[in-house]
Amino acid sequence: MATAHESVKLLRKSMVAPATPTPLTARSLPLSHFDLIMRNFQYNQRILLYSLDYLQEQLAFGSIVEKLKSSLSQTLVHFYPLAGTLTFTEEHLGGRLEVLCNDTGVEFIEAFANVSVEEMLDRRKPPVLHELAPRKGAMNMDGTDIPLLIVQVTQLGGTGLAIGLTINHMLCDGYSLWHFMTSWAQLCNGDSSIVLPIFDRSLIESEHPEPMPKSKEKTFQPSISSFSEKKVERIVQSPLLQERVFHFSATDLADLKLQANMDRKGGKPYSTFAVLTSRLWKLISNARGLGDEEVTAFKLAIDCRKRLLPVVPQAYFGNGVHAIGPKAVVKDLKVQSLSHVASLVSDAVHAYENDSIRKSMYELNQRGPNALTFSMWGKNDVAVSSYFHFPAYKTDFGWGKPVGVRSGLGNKCDGKITFFPGREGDGSVDAEVMLYGDAMERFEKLMSSKPLPSQNHCY
Repeated sequence: MATAHESVKLLRKSMVAPATPTPLTARSLPLSHFDLIMRNFQYNQRILLYSLDYLQEQLAFGSIVEKLKSSLSQTLVHFYPLAGTLTFTEEHLGGRLEVLCNDTGVEFIEAFANVSVEEMLDRRKPPVLHELAPRKGAMNMDGTDIPLLIVQVTQLGGTGLAIGLTINHMLCDGYSLWHFMTSWAQLCNGDSSIVLPIFDRSLIESEHPEPMPKSKEKTFQPSISSFSEKKVERIVQSPLLQERVFHFSATDLADLKLQANMDRKGGKPYSTFAVLTSRLWKLISNARGLGDEEVTAFKLAIDCRKRLLPVVPQAYFGNGVHAIGPKAVVKDLKVQSLSHVASLVSDAVHAYENDSIRKSMYELNQRGPNALTFSMWGKNDVAVSSYFHFPAYKTDFGWGKPVGVRSGLGNKCDGKITFFPGREGDGSVDAEVMLYGDAMERFEKLMSSKPLPSQNHCY
């Protein structure tokens, strides 16, 4: 396994601009309410791992880099805001945040790490893995000074490759991120039949966004560093917080769904998402050793595109997600069945429609630019970002599909769960879980000692 002292060697940096200039009529992109509530969070980070064993002699790292840069430049013609800069409009125009689509470009980093792909796939997520995604700790408001998208391509030993992305969350959510990635892969393979992104913010707004104060004060307080003055990229290596990857096979998930739905009294069967998140919510609350009368919230990022009226096209490029937070008393999570907890999650998801979304967004924006910050994070809470329905393993740039997909440190904290599809492509799921060390130890024991849903009733 890769050790903590191993690091990534940066070889060179450059800027990649759109292959053709962005028209003057498209030089300004306003940010929606859905974008602006991400103000106090970090850039998102994703890492795609590739094996190059079968191309080791035929495809040199340098030719891979040139192919990626050339196709990225072509992709930015269509996704031009990614090559822009975050800025404030003039006072007479409202003094609000927007993206200046000025073709400044995407930062492109070439690097080398003397580690193998297999080491990066270790379920314990070695610290060097997080060096494969650049600009750790970058805040969304830093987008006024740094690129909105930073790409790092790292050669892993002699037979592997990592593509790490760090992207400003005020510009797009997970749906839009994977839209960009799959489009880039298509163009890299010479396939120009991409789904063009839609940037029109009026499609998601019910009213014009309020001006945002010009202050760049960073109110983000990562849970990782709440107990220390160390920077977020260093603290993750502390034994106080640990992250692990847990794999759930298609059979595991089918068994969990069977267990939960056997006790369901009528209605549509619980989804895989509702059942798996409920299982983890129960186990994490137990592993944390919470008191029976304590309250815990489960925060779920829900895509609102199909829930809003009128429906927002899936090709809409921006933020279209919002969080819901079903709550429970810890005692109930311990004694109630998996089916009961799944009903809490499922009911909250299904109840979140146009009117409730609009109301929540209005209330958040009335509270001002600091309506959402990590300092509001409850010590008993759990949060989920789910990507297991996204085409993460279809991002083939010409040397095969990824053998692994991981997240970086952006927006990570105690109790954070990140779902990715399993590489098998059969409905399996990988869950990244971050917890304090003692809680993680208990959580792993619970996962291994009670692997069968039929034994889940006491957890």
